[in-house]
Amino acid sequence: VASRDENTIISFAGAGGLAFGAGADKKTGVGAAVNVNVIDPREGTTATIEDSDLSADGVAIVDAEVANIVTPITVALATALGGASPKSLAAAVSVGVVVVDGTTRASTRRRKNSGVSGKGGVRIEADDNSVSTTVSGGVALAGAVGGLAGSGRAVGASVNVSYLDQDVVADVTDTPVTSLDGNVTVVADSSPRLISVAAGAAGTY
Repeated sequence: VASRDENTIISFAGAGGLAFGAGADKKTGVGAAVNVNVIDPREGTTATIEDSDLSADGVAIVDAEVANIVTPITVALATALGGASPKSLAAAVSVGVVVVDGTTRASTRRRKNSGVSGKGGVRIEADDNSVSTTVSGGVALAGAVGGLAGSGRAVGASVNVSYLDQDVVADVTDTPVTSLDGNVTVVADSSPRLISVAAGAAGTY
């Protein structure tokens, strides 16, 4: 008895802002990008034997596994260029968000007659092997040309938020579990991997 949930999400969000001119007005360029990814299965991922029996000549297996792969990429760019006298401002902000929630459960609950048995063993296992790789960057460039009176200000910022709240459960409730020639194993394994890269850069000229 097996249940597997595998989601692969690769998303890209980008924004750019550009402002330039030679007049007396202040020049402002703004770029902002937000990338939000949410995985939240309401029923979770479940492999369950309930009010029933399972008998196997080999290994009796009840297995639930989650293997989500989430890769959001967020980029924001901004450039502002003014003349000799005005000030210029460039701001670039990027935000990447990953939310993974849910329950992974492998279980036996009650029996009909004999319960769960395997001649070669019994394995009840729940695994979470999710991988989240979040990359975000913000680059801003501001400047003034044509004289010494102009000035430029630039701000580049990026933020990554990763939130994993996965319950991983393997349990036996009111069920006889027997093996003639093998081990009885009940395992819950949560091994998510979070990789986050955030970079912000700003320059003036």
